[in-house]
Amino acid sequence: MKIYRYRLENLVTAIFSLLLCAQAPGAFAAGATDAIMEEILVYGTKKGTAEVVQDIPAQVVAFGSESLEAQQVINIEDLSFATPNVQLESIGTQVSFAAFSIRGLGVDNSTPTIDPNVGSFIDGVYAGVPFGVVTDTFDLESVEIYKGPQALLFGRNVTGGAVLMRSKRPGGDFGFDVKATVEDNMYILAAAVEGALVPDVLAGRISVQYKDDSGWYKNDFLDEHVGDSESEFFRGSLLYTPSESIDLTLIFEDGHTDGEQTPVNNVFDASRSTYSFDNPVTPQNSDFNVEQDYMGVTDLDWQQITFEAGIDVGENGRITNIMGYRKVESETLTDVDGVNPTTPGARLNIIGIYVIDQDQFSNELRYNQVVGDRWEFTAGLVYFTQEATYGTGLWRGGLPGIDHPSNVFGGGTQDNDSWSFYFNNEFAVTDTFSLTGGFNYLTEDKDVMIVPRAPSSLADGLCDINAQTCDFAGQGVPSDDDWNNFSPKLGFKWQVLEDGHVYGHIARAYRSGFFNVRQTNPNSINLNATDVEKHTSYELGIKSSLAEGAVRLNAAVFFQDIEDLARSAGGEVLINGLPSPFQDLLNVGDAEIKGFEFDVTGLVGDNLVINASVGYLDGDITNAEANINKSKTDGVTDIVGDEIDETLDIVRLSKWTTHLGLVYDMDLGDSGVLTLRAEHSYRSKSAARDDNAQFFPSVDIINAGMTYEPREGNWKVTLYGKNLGDKVVYKTLFSIANQVFAPISKGRRYGLEFRYSL
Repeated sequence: MKIYRYRLENLVTAIFSLLLCAQAPGAFAAGATDAIMEEILVYGTKKGTAEVVQDIPAQVVAFGSESLEAQQVINIEDLSFATPNVQLESIGTQVSFAAFSIRGLGVDNSTPTIDPNVGSFIDGVYAGVPFGVVTDTFDLESVEIYKGPQALLFGRNVTGGAVLMRSKRPGGDFGFDVKATVEDNMYILAAAVEGALVPDVLAGRISVQYKDDSGWYKNDFLDEHVGDSESEFFRGSLLYTPSESIDLTLIFEDGHTDGEQTPVNNVFDASRSTYSFDNPVTPQNSDFNVEQDYMGVTDLDWQQITFEAGIDVGENGRITNIMGYRKVESETLTDVDGVNPTTPGARLNIIGIYVIDQDQFSNELRYNQVVGDRWEFTAGLVYFTQEATYGTGLWRGGLPGIDHPSNVFGGGTQDNDSWSFYFNNEFAVTDTFSLTGGFNYLTEDKDVMIVPRAPSSLADGLCDINAQTCDFAGQGVPSDDDWNNFSPKLGFKWQVLEDGHVYGHIARAYRSGFFNVRQTNPNSINLNATDVEKHTSYELGIKSSLAEGAVRLNAAVFFQDIEDLARSAGGEVLINGLPSPFQDLLNVGDAEIKGFEFDVTGLVGDNLVINASVGYLDGDITNAEANINKSKTDGVTDIVGDEIDETLDIVRLSKWTTHLGLVYDMDLGDSGVLTLRAEHSYRSKSAARDDNAQFFPSVDIINAGMTYEPREGNWKVTLYGKNLGDKVVYKTLFSIANQVFAPISKGRRYGLEFRYSL
């Protein structure tokens, strides 16, 4: 159900009304270096008050609203190359489905019942399915990236890390922000207004955004631009402060995206019968060849209501409660093969259908207390429940609505509930040395109803595409499972400098067991859930601010031992003689990941900021218990793994990531400030599938821009260029027969942005 909808004309009217009413003195132009060097406050440590990111004994990267703006970050995906060993991208099968990866741990699958390695949190609420997560950053106060296992405070499914997005809260003063952006075949209009409704007691904020993308990609077969999408977003918030010790915040957001699918690169070789471990493919990173005959459909709606209450109690104590409700409805029709039907030798012409309807509710109650000068603890209780219905199928013939004997439909439902209790401590042994530690105990159960894909007439389909619903009443096979996990953490922090410390910790984390509701082989149905992944992590690092805050230097080395690694064993199965993609989820064995990361940001003089970082990862499967690469003996596929499986690269683990950025503020005297910015990022080759039949190519991204701010005024204008090297960034890769599904990000593009703020 669409709770709220608004239109472009309403947004434009609101923008001009604000402009006409605005009367405020001009603001002094400061440029971008101050914004990048500012101290960022983070909330993910769940202390009684926010902490400065450099004070946290862990590798945490945070971007405030001003630093996001200074670096021309429009969408969360723009941060994908901004910090070492991190990839923040959508998976491509379904728009806005997050496929985040940190330190080589991420998913390569869009089945919503597969729990992630990197958890996504919006205003403190965990996203049970990662739809509506890869969004624009216009109204965000901060983005926090926590690297490594975070089970102590966040529970399950944060074995790689966590990404926290915090929306802007209303203040007591009137203000508004207007942004207009024009990019290649795309424009964005956004506005936010806030102020006191009751002075010193009640404040409100409203933000809206409209984006129209008429298609950056050129389809050679259809001879037109493709990749169209239209999105709208609304967020409203109220802050009620009846006293100095109580604050109550209510946030409502509603988002909608409607358009085509992510365009698919034509990766096809007529001379091959299939792609495999012995016959892999690494697509070119400079070929934007799009030839698909059907451009797909995307229809995504999400809503979230968050109520956060904070109460100061006693001396240095605080109770916080975060209650959240989130709903997602999504329909996607995707051209899976990406090849036009006239291509000689192409074996497929199919459309994938994916429908999700999910509701979740969560509540977190925590208590933080500072005891004397040396001890601080936080205790919390978290409840989470969700219901999800998922429908999936394949249409043959290249266009929706074609009845074909090999059309298949299926899916299922899943209900899951979890409780967790955590207790975290920080105790100062001396003035410079402290111990940190605690535990998280979590219990979880899941109930599913699985409807395997099977040949079906369109008239017998279980999903109503127009209504974005699937009816599985009386259908399918039930299954269930439950788990109990104890996740301890022990660490230290040693303040070796006034503004620098060394830290270390040992931590345990778990990724939930999960069921496969995308059962694509009707002849081999797996009703068992995977075992939970058990991660044990060791990390040693340094965090520092040197030269009176002019230099920030952070570094870490880490090792992660993984038991019962759960992955996807893909392939194909013949249905009525035609190949269809096949998926099975299983624990493939044990693995290890080790590496390091180094990041330095320095202010040179008064107006030049240099940021340089490098990350290294080395990951191996140490005990293969499943035949990941689908090897055969005497023509029969083996069941157990062997030494060759232990040589396979781990999916989305890039050995090297580097970044170099420069921001320079040029003082133009009375005229204002001109800010120049340039950055280069590199990511090395990585496996796209567990069987190593496809690889993401290495890629380097160059971005640049310049911003003019007048000396006296409330506006600024920015000219920017993204991906100036015109490189292909693949969102995912998987093969069916001799064709590869290869959705891609945009290449070189230029934009102009105007911003007016009070």
